[in-house]
Amino acid sequence: LEYLCQGVKCQTLFVTHYPNVTARELEAHFPGAIGNRHMSFIEDTRLNGG
Repeated sequence: LEYLCQGVKCQTLFVTHYPNVTARELEAHFPGAIGNRHMSFIEDTRLNGG
């Protein structure tokens, strides 16, 4: 993850199973360069596509 931040300069990394790795370790190691964000969704199920 450090290589993605420093070497590749990755702007977005979508993490589904290990969010605490990025949030805790890398935010502290790279303040201002890495931030933990959360995304949610609302599912709207409609009948007959309408």
